[in-house]
Amino acid sequence: MRCEKSGRLQRDSNNRNGPANCPFGGAWKYPRVNQTRRRSVLEKQLASSDASQEEQINLLKDLERKETEYMRMKRHKICIDDFDLLTIIGRGAFGEVRLCREKKSGNIYAMKKLKKSEMLRRDR
Repeated sequence: MRCEKSGRLQRDSNNRNGPANCPFGGAWKYPRVNQTRRRSVLEKQLASSDASQEEQINLLKDLERKETEYMRMKRHKICIDDFDLLTIIGRGAFGEVRLCREKKSGNIYAMKKLKKSEMLRRDR
């Protein structure tokens, strides 16, 4: 999650509800409330700045676009279609381990593919 102050992605290991050092605390459970709060903070900052009306409108539209993008990203579930399977790097009793490249970022990951029926049959 992004901190409004620094704009960087942060996560507090002790607080799973939201980013560390964020002025809005760990209340990321309620995104609509925080979205309204972030907009009002930006509007207050713009009111006290000497930015033109056109710049203010562009900044507010940019905030709305980022909020929409964030909510879309948060709802996305990772699936096998998000990866290119490169090669099998290991096989075991329950499945195999594959080397994969994430399509979106190009990062390389190891993906463990397990047979659910085999896991349930062996009671593991």
